[in-house]
Amino acid sequence: MPIPKEARHTPAADDPSLPDVRSALGLDDTYLGWLEDLAAAFPVAPLRLPAPREAAARLRLLGVDPPDVEEAVGSLPRPASDPALLWLLERSVDRMRRRMGDVEADLSWPRLPVSMGAPGRFFLVHVFLAVLDDVESWHAAHGVDAATSRETLSALALDMRLRRQIHGEGGLFEHAWMTLPFRACLYALGRLQYTPLRLSEARVAQWVDPAEVPRVAPRILPDEPAVGIHIPESGPMPPAAVDASLARARAFFGRPQPWGPCRVAVCGSWLLDDQLAGCLPPTSNIVQFQRRFTLFARTHDADRSVLNFVFHRREAPASLDELPQRTTLERALVAHLKAGGHWRSRTGWLAL
Repeated sequence: MPIPKEARHTPAADDPSLPDVRSALGLDDTYLGWLEDLAAAFPVAPLRLPAPREAAARLRLLGVDPPDVEEAVGSLPRPASDPALLWLLERSVDRMRRRMGDVEADLSWPRLPVSMGAPGRFFLVHVFLAVLDDVESWHAAHGVDAATSRETLSALALDMRLRRQIHGEGGLFEHAWMTLPFRACLYALGRLQYTPLRLSEARVAQWVDPAEVPRVAPRILPDEPAVGIHIPESGPMPPAAVDASLARARAFFGRPQPWGPCRVAVCGSWLLDDQLAGCLPPTSNIVQFQRRFTLFARTHDADRSVLNFVFHRREAPASLDELPQRTTLERALVAHLKAGGHWRSRTGWLAL
């Protein structure tokens, strides 16, 4: 979406130049398009970054663990010594505010260089702190109750916890994904999370062949609103908890505004790999979850996802025997890989 002419930014006299920002933060040419987009937009409101004590209190209210609270607050930019980082933060915050609730906006959020240390790893957390009032106000104005709003934004705590468990350092685990709840485009409703979408969108077409939709899902109209289901790594997934979450989603997204009414949901995950049904008992939570969906044909390699989300490993070990095999699921996953197999991500749909 092009930036309106009246919103174009005329740099203030004390603004650092784009080359100065790149030099100060060590941003190479891969960041140039993103930086130019940020530079073109006029900040519509002054940056409201909470003071350290307030920032810590707000992170604690969202359930963020003490080590992450301490590091996030300790790496907040300082106006006197971090002009380049503040330039980046101000414009990133403005970008989030301008696209609040816009589920079709395709916004890139690149990871900042490792050389930036904690200010780079926690940069988006600082953006989230600055837009927290905005997203809560958007929720209230669009009929999202306070409990659902808090439940949704508390997904930040789980994501930061996963980053520390898997990578051994603070920051965000699912980097770009976590921008969605903080621009009112993803909602936690019990055991599952949901984001509004249309099956015609490019981000969906990579998972679902549009030509396949009329055959596999004839009830889905070509461009009707739908919801995507996301499965956070928050423990077991018993059928009763899934039923309760889907019931909440049916009510939440059944309203005509701001996105619906939505009649269908889609989910893409390695947990929908039909190979699992041959490895796990039919009573397992995963197999019962799979049975809810009608699957599309397109698949994607998911070995890395299995390593990340089940074993908290970034790469396969030298020997697969190094992976824990304490549960039925762990044993099945490892046995399949040792036999030369691969896990796949599948996408399926269900009626709400």
